[in-house]
This record gives sequence, structure tokens and C-alpha cells, in this order.
Amino acid sequence: MTKQLKSDLCKIIHHHVFLCFLSITLLVAALVIGSLTVIDNIYADKSPLPNKESKTQQNDSSSDDLQITLIHIYWRETVKIVNNRFCRNTGYNDCAFVVFKDNQIIVKWEKWPWEIFIQSDKKNSYVLQKTLNTPITEEIEQNYSSFDYSLKEPFILVNPYKIAPLTALIKFPTKQKARITLTIHGKDDSPDITHTFPTFENEHSLPVLGLYANYENTVTITAEFEDKSIQKNTVHVQTGNIPLTTQWFVQRKTDNQFYYYASYNGDVYDEKGHLRYFLNLPNGHHAYFFKDKIFAEYPNGINRYNLLGELEKHYSYPANFYTYVHGMGHKPNGNLLVFGSFNNTTALIDGKNLPTHRDFVLELDYETGKEVARYDLAEMLNPDRSLIVKSTEYDYNKIDWAHTNGITYDAENKAVIVSGRHFGIAKIDEKTKKLLWWFTPHQQVNKSGRNGKNGSLKNKVLTVVDKNGKPYPQAVQEGIETVPDFKWPLKTHNVLYAGNGIYSIFDNSGELFDKKLKTTKNSYASIYKINDKKRTVHQLFLKDLNFHAEMGSLVYIHPVTKEIWVSATTVPIEHNRTRGNTIVMRLNKGEEVYRAIIPATFYYAVVPIQFYENNFLFPIH
Repeated sequence: MTKQLKSDLCKIIHHHVFLCFLSITLLVAALVIGSLTVIDNIYADKSPLPNKESKTQQNDSSSDDLQITLIHIYWRETVKIVNNRFCRNTGYNDCAFVVFKDNQIIVKWEKWPWEIFIQSDKKNSYVLQKTLNTPITEEIEQNYSSFDYSLKEPFILVNPYKIAPLTALIKFPTKQKARITLTIHGKDDSPDITHTFPTFENEHSLPVLGLYANYENTVTITAEFEDKSIQKNTVHVQTGNIPLTTQWFVQRKTDNQFYYYASYNGDVYDEKGHLRYFLNLPNGHHAYFFKDKIFAEYPNGINRYNLLGELEKHYSYPANFYTYVHGMGHKPNGNLLVFGSFNNTTALIDGKNLPTHRDFVLELDYETGKEVARYDLAEMLNPDRSLIVKSTEYDYNKIDWAHTNGITYDAENKAVIVSGRHFGIAKIDEKTKKLLWWFTPHQQVNKSGRNGKNGSLKNKVLTVVDKNGKPYPQAVQEGIETVPDFKWPLKTHNVLYAGNGIYSIFDNSGELFDKKLKTTKNSYASIYKINDKKRTVHQLFLKDLNFHAEMGSLVYIHPVTKEIWVSATTVPIEHNRTRGNTIVMRLNKGEEVYRAIIPATFYYAVVPIQFYENNFLFPIH
């Protein structure tokens, strides 16, 4: 072959390679632009983006730039938009592209899922309405549709939504309709987690829950077909390490029960102390499991996730309302019960109109997030009351007269029950919004209302009776004398209604500055029986815990086993006065059968869960 011929052939080959490369590049660009166009058509305004002139008009300013304030669930910041782009000045210094649409803006973050902010009452101020997880979902679906998956070779994605690293998504089709059973195998002789999905389908999208951290988990997929034939496949799911400082030490276990323990921080440990679920969210939240969802509570709103970590909805609070991340409840219809504060609310305290905190309860619609009902505790109770406001470790201001910290619901009688560190427990009729009873020592109950003019509450406070229904002397009713089989709960936390008039309470107690009440150094687990009609209360269970928990904590009656669960936080352990030690106990017939210690950790409360079915076991009656 001559040099000339070789040269000509090389030119032809290079030319064709270039054309091929150019064609592929154009094709990829077209696909990318097409994908972006599809997403933009869904989330962005189809009209032209605002130019500098239109932004100047919105801002009523001669400046070429627009400054807006974004109120996020995690942060609040004023940013400057230049050419429809901005970068945050704090935090991760994230940058974003902005689309204006009517009274809202769509923020297209470079690193995070897009978000919609809606205009608030204030000019150029926007509040987070919801996060758009669709780009992540689209990415998952695109990866899934790129290859042929099957039961034998399923699509497996660990931590699909980036915040639940001990979960995985398994997807595959079957030619015949099948009902799938998932089995996540336990280790160290722990039981398996098994769940059967109820319907026969051709396409299967399976959440895998309860994986071990930093471990090659074994998962068995069983397909039962309509003709009763069965096929199985076992896969291995490798998870990464969770860089937690939290350690769960089991100190005592004398039975064969096996439970999963969920903290209000959003992590779950099993009976042996292994981490089995972890929600990687910013600090400053509490997370609550309810059925197959998890709710993360922040001062400015609530996020609802499925257990794979996909954000399904953001609930914004009404204007001027905020919480302090202390708990929430649910009604049987799923509606959320939250407590917190409204700005600019006052009450007559010590002869002065002072602002009050933490004395409202809101009901939010599960689907829309809109406010359904509002309960003003200061109008029902007596905010001008200092009986339990001061403690030996904290001197709370009187404007925090209530300090709500627990909420539960009585579906039998359509009533909301609220506990507060400083006022005890109150039960409120859902329809009339009126107080049914008040469980508190009979002191400073001669008036009610924000102005103190709503009348006496002497006929609303519960009368303490013995097991035969006989009232105790007046000194016991006032809490200045004690009897062996009854104790007033003081600095009360986390009321829970178990049905049939039975309520559980964590009685923090501890010494008080106010010596009008008889108290104890130790905290107690308490269960009471309350008769709504007679307005009487007697004690069913009382256990000295032999330690003092100043804050948080919870007592829970398991609806199936009837065991009593106790979680206590801020407990000093063996001369270690560092706040944050948490103790979890199970009591069977009053005897301790399980105890775990989580040192240097503040778990406001710990509750039992069950993955997949009824995973939040709080009963709603």
C-alpha cells in the first residue's frame, strides 16, 4: 500500500470518526435538552423569565438587582438575585436559578432538589411551600428503564433519596402477576423482618427497611404467582458506615421478646442495640413515625417523608405561629396535632399584660396542611399561675406558664388531651373547644382566661380518689400532703391515652423552688384512671425510677403485650452529670425485663415501632 493511499484512508477514517462523534454529541445534547424541557414544563413558568426591568418593577426600586427574603424550614436569609440567579451567603453557599410565577418562585438548586416558595404577607418575602423531589425520582426511573431487570437480577438502589442510608429500593417486573414477600435476615440470632405486600402486580417497587449499617445484608425476595407457583431469589445489599457517636448499650434482658426502638431523633435501634434505621436530617428537628410515614418537625413547619426518605409534603404553619420542636400527635384521619406559640399574644400575669409562649394547639389537615382547629390554652386555664414554673435546675419565666410537651387524642369522646410541664394535663372537647377537666393540684384555680375573667376552674379540676372511689382529704387534693398510693405528677411530660379512661405520664418531679407542693427527688412512671363524667382520678400504677430526669421522657403502655415502656433522658449515670444520658426500660407486671443506656445522648422520647405494619404503635382511641 502506497503512502498516498494510507494518507487518504486515514483522512477518510478521521472524517467518519468526527462525524460519528458529532452525531453522538448532538444526540446526547438533544436528549439532555429534551429531559430538561420536560422537567421545566412541569415545574417552571412557560412564559419568559423576568428581565431586569420586570424585577425592578417588582421591587419598586431603581436598582438592577432584586433582593428577596427566603424563609426555609432550616434557615432564613435575604439574597440578591442577579440575572435570575443567586447564591446563599451562609450555610453551604448553595447557588440556584429562580423562576417567578404568580405569587411564588421556583428555586432550582444546583445541589439540592428544587423548591417552591410562596409569597408571604411581607413584600419580597417568600416562605417554603414544598420541595420537588421529582428530579430524583426521574433519575431513579431513568436508571431503572435503561436495563432489563427481573426477579433474578433486580434493580437495587441503597438510600434512594439520600437521607435514609439504611433503606434500599428494589424494583423488577414479572410477566405474570405476583405477590411479593420481602425478608431482611437478622444477624446475631436476631429475628428476620418479613413483610408480604398485599396485591398481585406485574411491576414491583419494594421498600427495604431495617438494614444493618456497614454490613452486607441478606434479603430474600419471594414471588407468589396467581397459579400458586413460587419463585425465590436472595440478594445482598451492602450499606455504608453511619458516623454516629450514639451507642446503645444493653444492660439487662431477661425475656425472649424482640422489639425495635424509635427515638424522636428519627433513628431506630433493635433489642440488641443494632442501628436499623437512620434519618439524616439537619439538627433542630424531631421525627415521629406514624403508620408508614415519618414526620420531621421544625420551628417553621413539618416535612412528611415515606420511610425511604422521599419528601411527600411540607406543612407550613399559619402566619405568626411557630413551635419549639417538642412533640406532635395524630387523629385517626391522619390530621396533625401540633403545639406552639403565636406571636403578639399576651395574658394578664402578675398584673401586667405579658407575651405568652407555648400555649396553643393546632390541628392541620393531613392532605392540605390547612389549619382545621385552634385551641387557646390560656383562655381555658389560668396563665397567671406560678405553681410549677420554677424548678431547682431551671427558672422558667412566667410567660412560659404552660410549656406544652405532649398531645394525644380520645376518639371515643372526640377530645384532645394536652400535657404541659407547668400546668399538668388538660382535656378539651373537640366540638365546643371547652375544657372538660384539668388534672393539676387544687391551687391557683380560682380564675381563668388571658384577662383572668373567664371564671373559676374549681369545678373542672379532677378529684383524687382511692381505689374504692373515696376522695382523699383536701390537703392531698392541694398537693401539700401525700398518701402512699397516689402521687401528683409534677413537671409532667408526654401524656398518652391508652383507651378506657387510662392515661400514662412521665412524672419528672424533682425539687421545686415553690415549696407549696410535696415533691420528690426521683422521677416516676405513672398510670392513671380518669372518669370523665365524675371528674375523678385514681392511680393504677406508680414506680419510683430511682433517678431524676429533669426534661423530656415518656411512659407508654404497649397495646398488645401490655408491657410498660419507659424512656428517660437527661439522667445522670454513675456520677456523670453530663446532660443527655438516656435510659430505656421495659416493665412486665412492674418488673424490669429490659434496660438499655444511651450515654451522652438526648433522646426526648423513645417509642416501639414495627417495620412495615403498624410501624408507629401509639394507639389512637
